[in-house]
Amino acid sequence: MADGTLGDSVIASSRRILIGWGLGVVVGAPVGLLIRQIRIVRQLLEPYTEFFRFIPPVAFVTLAVVWLGIGETSKVVLIFYMAVFIVTLNTSAGVMAVDESKLRAAAGLGAGRGQILRRVVLPSTVPYIPTDARPAMGNSFPCAAPDRVACTAQVRS
Repeated sequence: MADGTLGDSVIASSRRILIGWGLGVVVGAPVGLLIRQIRIVRQLLEPYTEFFRFIPPVAFVTLAVVWLGIGETSKVVLIFYMAVFIVTLNTSAGVMAVDESKLRAAAGLGAGRGQILRRVVLPSTVPYIPTDARPAMGNSFPCAAPDRVACTAQVRS
């Protein structure tokens, strides 16, 4: 502790968590919006999100190290993987929770799909995004440990 290694490790892990979590939020929120708004996107992405969300990131530690190396990229990708599905699914749930009468009213007043998305769906979904981001951040912390163990074991062998 006196030599500063603990502080350096905390800063490095925090940086990884913030980058992976931030990318998960930045990617997951728009994907969650698009999955529920555009049918072809839903048909393409929903089967994959429903499949991969149940696979824990720890299962991908070895693959991440083999594919991406023992550097920062593999660690950030694992944290991103954990965060993106939480945000995507909860944002998608927020889009589904938009009051149908608001959508019909906007359409009845002549709003197109883009206007409905920007003026009705997005404002109604915005409260879900920070609510999604909190559990994604909490789940990102345990993700920072297994990659470190795997990378350390890889270097020693």
